[in-house]
Amino acid sequence: MLNIQEMLTKIKNLNRDIDYVYKQLQQMKAQIDGLRATDYSACHVDGGMPTDIADRIHRIEKRRLELIALQKELYEFLETINDILDGMPEQTYAIVIRQRYLFHENWRDIAGMIGVSREWLRKKIHPIAVKKFEEELARVGIVGKTK
Repeated sequence: MLNIQEMLTKIKNLNRDIDYVYKQLQQMKAQIDGLRATDYSACHVDGGMPTDIADRIHRIEKRRLELIALQKELYEFLETINDILDGMPEQTYAIVIRQRYLFHENWRDIAGMIGVSREWLRKKIHPIAVKKFEEELARVGIVGKTK
């Protein structure tokens, strides 16, 4: 079972991995576009690993499928998390968790949403929100209670 920090780190890592694979996919597509624009009647330099457009398209398709799998994992995970957040009795805490960890909002913007100061949010509300969220996750069996 995950603890709360591992679960929040998993969300962050999945988002990072998706961004990384997406950027790689974009670069690979740009290279394919460059190959299409190449004048193949010019002199050819031998050496290196020969690849043709089909090889590159295959690598792009492999990365695309990897991206889809990561997105599916993230969306399934987030669907469960959102269901738990929607069921929390105190929605202020749910807003804090959702905005900070799912939408990556900064402290100032979240504080403005709930009508408190940034410091009050960070020092008072956020620790309670994390604790309440962890209790809800433990109640449904997603994370183990930590001390």
